[in-house]
Amino acid sequence: MMKRLFFLCIAHARALCSLDSFDPYPSLVEIVSTTYSYHSTAPWSPPEVEQKWGAGIFLGKGKILTAVEAVRDAETVYIRCAQMPELFAAEVVARSFPLGLALVEVDEDLSTLLTPLSFSQEPYPRVDNLHIYGYFQRTRRWYHSKANWFVTGALEGHLFPSYVEILQVPFRGFSPGSAVFAGDQFVGIVAGFGGPLLPSTCSLLIPASDIYSFVQAPVRKTLPASYQNLTNPALRTYCGMPDGLEGIRILEDWETLEAGDLLLAIDGHSLNNQGLLLHEGYTIAYIDFLLKTAEEETVLCKIVRAGERKTVEVPLAPLKPTPSKTPPHYYVYAGLLFACDQETGKVLLKRVLPDAFTLGYEYVSDVLIDTVNDQKVYTLQDVSLSLENHGGAYHQIRTTSGNLLVLDRDESTLAHPHILKKYGIESERYPHG
Repeated sequence: MMKRLFFLCIAHARALCSLDSFDPYPSLVEIVSTTYSYHSTAPWSPPEVEQKWGAGIFLGKGKILTAVEAVRDAETVYIRCAQMPELFAAEVVARSFPLGLALVEVDEDLSTLLTPLSFSQEPYPRVDNLHIYGYFQRTRRWYHSKANWFVTGALEGHLFPSYVEILQVPFRGFSPGSAVFAGDQFVGIVAGFGGPLLPSTCSLLIPASDIYSFVQAPVRKTLPASYQNLTNPALRTYCGMPDGLEGIRILEDWETLEAGDLLLAIDGHSLNNQGLLLHEGYTIAYIDFLLKTAEEETVLCKIVRAGERKTVEVPLAPLKPTPSKTPPHYYVYAGLLFACDQETGKVLLKRVLPDAFTLGYEYVSDVLIDTVNDQKVYTLQDVSLSLENHGGAYHQIRTTSGNLLVLDRDESTLAHPHILKKYGIESERYPHG
């Protein structure tokens, strides 16, 4: 009964407006993305695979615009025209998390199959006759529905990075990237549904003006220097932060900024002790602010350096692209799982697999390795060579925290294949070899 009511709702929504006078579907595409999640404590296991469906708008040739949520962490991306079954392999070429947008490209020129969607940066009319055209994940079908503006005083001052408009629709289910129109005028795209302060049928809207700005310059620049918050009073005093001022401490040299500088303001926007600033009534991280608004190659920064207040011109740079997810590098020996820390590259004893041979060591996990058999460890290869070529009676593994693990060498040789089989580990190491 519930399933029947659900499909009746879908049919009702599709009938809410007529496509006789306006048909946006030649400008819309379906986006299918795949993400992989690897198990850090069992890296030999197959990754969990998740598929997501979204929508996008055709900009011309092989360019597709969509919401960043449609391709977040995607390892593979395919697009399909709204009215055709063929899939085209695509690549995410630009992402802007502050704007909530992503640009996807395919090698093929799709101009013969699709019609580019035209729009401008001019403000759109705030009319009630809104329609959303999108892809419904549950039914794997395109559909459209009426939508209304959603306004509530409870949301004033709440941070939605740049999604300054909120829509309310009859039911949820529109994929990220679904297009919103006022008559035949493009209004924006759906960023995602719901939120801690929103009803489940409310959607965050990315306005056409932000989309226009992103399309003109999809690769944005910011101030990529790492920093430390100065929320602790003792830290502020120690670093020399003047009374009554707020800001952050720069941790690395970047062009004209130096490690230890206290950054107070960027282009006249004062920072608080968490690196946030006020923009158009919203509190936003300074990195996101620059990604959204910066049009010049440099910014003026007010700083305190060695107790002296200065204003310095600082060049901007693109953020480093998010690296693709790859299987964790690991090495298993006699129940000890060694792995590389993904941020530092240092070698960890990630965990000890429970077994009679490893009795008493199960509590040791996520500790940095100092030496193996008195050999300093810098890489996983150092670990494997020290263990596999050791001629002494015992293996000794020392951690930087002072732990000492001792394994009988002969018993290790016997226990190693048994533990691999017990835990279904087909390969003792990755990369192989």
